[in-house]
Amino acid sequence: MAERISGNGRCPNELPPEAHLSGEEIRSLMRAYRVTIRQLSEEMGITRKRVREVRQDGVEGYAFVRDWLEAISHGDIGWQQTDTE
Repeated sequence: MAERISGNGRCPNELPPEAHLSGEEIRSLMRAYRVTIRQLSEEMGITRKRVREVRQDGVEGYAFVRDWLEAISHGDIGWQQTDTE
């Protein structure tokens, strides 16, 4: 089962590989960083339709979550994946 980034009580560098960002969280981050659908699609090299899908459904997986957070925040957010055994 996926864990949410916000409110999971973990330090960012302890983010599990099954990380998840909800559509609501992505929309909120886009508003906070004043990023438009067009800007994000150009930054990530994806279609605007895909951006809208993720804004609706969210995204799962450490690499995908990190990619979206970096694109929205215009840079590396400083998270590192660690082995969780």
